[in-house]
Formats: sequence, structure tokens, C-alpha cells
Amino acid sequence: MAIWIPHASRVLASASSRSRAVANATFQDAMSHNERLFRRDAETNTRDAYATQNAAQRF
Repeated sequence: MAIWIPHASRVLASASSRSRAVANATFQDAMSHNERLFRRDAETNTRDAYATQNAAQRF
């Protein structure tokens, strides 16, 4: 009967790989959130600017 014991370097490499994957996913989520906020702000600013121009033309 053979007992398999993982080498420390393999264990560390595997843990490091998972850690990078989690960090990358977290970074991607943050970027997506920031991009959504930027787009929402840009759309709001455009809408507000258009409304201001129309209001000024009425008077």
C-alpha cells in the first residue's frame, strides 16, 4: 500500500493559483462596478445637459 504525500511546492503552487484566481475575479468585479458607475454618471450628465438646453430655449 502506497501512501501519497503531496510535495510542499505543489501544495503551495496550487494554493497560489487559487489565490490569484480569486484576486483576479475580485478585481474584475470591481472594474465592472466602476465602469457601470461611470456609464450611469455619463448618461445622467448627458440627460441633464439636454434638459437644461431645452429649458433655456423655452424662455
